[in-house]
Amino acid sequence: MALCAVALSASSLTADMLRHVPATVATAIWKEVKSFGRSSFRVWKVFAAGCPSALPRLDLHRWVYQGVPHLALDAYTVPATPTAGEWLTILVISMPTLTCAEAVGLAHFPNLVVLSINDNRPADSDPDTDAVQDSVVRAWNTSVTADGAFARLRSLRLGGWAGISQRSLQYLSAFPVLGFFNADRTSIRGGEGLVVPSGWDAHLYLDTRSLSSEEQFLYSFSPEYQKVAPPDDSPPVLTLELGAGGRKGPDDIYSNVYFLRTALPASEPPPSPPRDGPERDPDGGRPRTQPAPSKMRSLAEGMDQCVDHGG
Repeated sequence: MALCAVALSASSLTADMLRHVPATVATAIWKEVKSFGRSSFRVWKVFAAGCPSALPRLDLHRWVYQGVPHLALDAYTVPATPTAGEWLTILVISMPTLTCAEAVGLAHFPNLVVLSINDNRPADSDPDTDAVQDSVVRAWNTSVTADGAFARLRSLRLGGWAGISQRSLQYLSAFPVLGFFNADRTSIRGGEGLVVPSGWDAHLYLDTRSLSSEEQFLYSFSPEYQKVAPPDDSPPVLTLELGAGGRKGPDDIYSNVYFLRTALPASEPPPSPPRDGPERDPDGGRPRTQPAPSKMRSLAEGMDQCVDHGG
């Protein structure tokens, strides 16, 4: 009876509460929460942070999908951001409204293991307005070397962006555990003219399809890279998918190129930057303040409108 009461008021649970109960009790609470249909994304986050061992294997991976995102990127990523490394994140972005500043700001997103950003704008969009270009990857490189950003990123896909060229490969070489880079339908063309920097091997797809985020995730955990940077022992994983993927750009075998890492820059990833104190804005180095209450309501609205495939 007591477990039923707790399950019915699951929205009032906190991670600190779960940290102070035996794992067996937390497991029983989660089972009751599931049986009453109360396992929302917010409740999943509480269990992932407070007692992940209470989540059975099938519930360790949560998928949240927003097919037509109409708010700014932060409205979806801020509520999905772990505060202290509670879960790993697969982030798939196909938002026509994505801006260059938002793309640069992804360097502040902790615990990303897979990042996929696809150009889903109309086919006649101006390439000069691309949200993802070599300059964005260069900014990420600066965050990697200066702040330890992308410490767990193993797989990156930048699909359909004409502003991505071979120059980006040089910038990506600094990423500590990045093992897979999917550059399909960008300005990088496979074949004899492709100059591959040291530490990478280029490959072409045998067909013109793109790897799914799940396939990229598997690639990024190949045995070679597990030796260098072993994954955590069954951590919770959140897949946040924003927008429906498109296929803008050239569609032939030479446009479907991906790269596998043959050597990593370090045997261990750099430590994640401290979370204490104000964050720094990626464009000007100014402290980033917390969103105003009105914006926090917009953030909550964004997540409420997502399709939560859990429980």
